[in-house]
This record gives sequence, C-alpha cells and structure tokens, in this order.
Amino acid sequence: MERAYNYIHIFFMSIFFVVVWGFWKTYIVSFPTFQGFGYTHHMHGLLMMLWIFMLIVQPLLIRSGKLSLHRAVGKASYFVVPLLLLSIFMVGKISYNKMIAVSPQQAIASLAQIIPALLAFAVLYGLAIWNKKKSRIHMRYMLGTSLLMIGPALGRVQIIFFNVPFLDAVDYANYLIIAIAFLLLITDIFQKKPVAPYSITVLVMVLGHLAWQFRDGFLWQAVGEKFATIFY
Repeated sequence: MERAYNYIHIFFMSIFFVVVWGFWKTYIVSFPTFQGFGYTHHMHGLLMMLWIFMLIVQPLLIRSGKLSLHRAVGKASYFVVPLLLLSIFMVGKISYNKMIAVSPQQAIASLAQIIPALLAFAVLYGLAIWNKKKSRIHMRYMLGTSLLMIGPALGRVQIIFFNVPFLDAVDYANYLIIAIAFLLLITDIFQKKPVAPYSITVLVMVLGHLAWQFRDGFLWQAVGEKFATIFY
C-alpha cells in the first residue's frame, strides 16, 4: 500500500461517524421500534453500514498481511454492492411515490439525487473491480465510492443541527465532496500518480451536482419522467 494511504482507514472511520451523526435523529434514535420505517429503510441502512465497515477493514487487512481474507471480503462485495444499489433504488422509489401525489415536478426533481448516486456508485465500484489487480488504481476508485456516503449524512447534519436550509445543505455537501476529490486529483498530478481514478471521480461528482442544479429544467424533467415511467 502507498505510504500516503497507510492510514486511509481513519478517513473511512471519519465517514462512518459523520453517517452516524447525520442519521442519529432521523433514524437511529428510533431504535428499537423504528416507527414509520419499513424493511426497505432497514436494509438500506444495514447495507450502507456494511459497506463502510468493509472499506475500513480492507486496508487494515492489507497492512496486517492477511491478503487471503482481504480477497474474501472483496469477493463478498460482489453480493453486497448490487443489494446496496437496489436499496438506494427502492428508497428513492418510496420517496418518489410519496411526493408524486403532492407535486409531480418536485417528485421528478428529487430523482436528481437518486439516479446520479446510483450511476456514480456503480461506475466507481465497477472500475475498482475492473482494476482489482492494480492496487493503486483499485484503491483510489474504492475511496471514490466512500465520498458518495458523505453527502446524505452531511446534508442531514447541516439541516438538523445547524438549521441550514435543505437546498443549501445539499449544495454545501456536494461542494465538499467535489473539493475533496479535486484535491486528491491535484495531489496525484503533482506526485505523478495515476490520474484517471480521481479524474473520473471528480467528473461523476460534478455531473451529479449539475443534475441537482438543473433538476427543475426541461432536460432533467424529461429524463426523470422517463426513468420513473419505466422503473417506478
């Protein structure tokens, strides 16, 4: 493992704490009854936490020389990630169906958070697996997937604990993850490391943010409506 990434598990652990913080009042404190939540929400939360735990443990297994166990956890992700993507899709469907009766336009606009997240995670994870034998590239794409966990949690932190308006909270969270990805890219450029992973990470983050910014526009409304018609 590259020296700069020897303690990458600490970064992943910090994301875990942000997720717990963000979902504390909106979900975790509802334990054990979880009134108002269904099995889809529970499965989504469980899979999200499982993915973060997998990200934390993988570099630790490499550092400790337990490569066979590292590969076994990696293979387990072949089952975890499709289920995680399905859970994101299903949570989005629940939210969409709640909103459609109130405002079809806003329901379609809300998909600007779901569709880009699905595509971004699938792309970054897929590229990580495609490059699983190229550890430097593989690791960078995996880190890219972790950035996608920050947005929803950090948005809730801002709204619940700091009274930031919803739209501003989403923007600020997006700006932060784009900035982190961009800084990682700049660092790799100066250190002459592979630039493709963080270039693609920045690209998918920016495209996701643009979809959110133009969620009420004709193009996104057409795309979102077509998506909802086919899948929801």
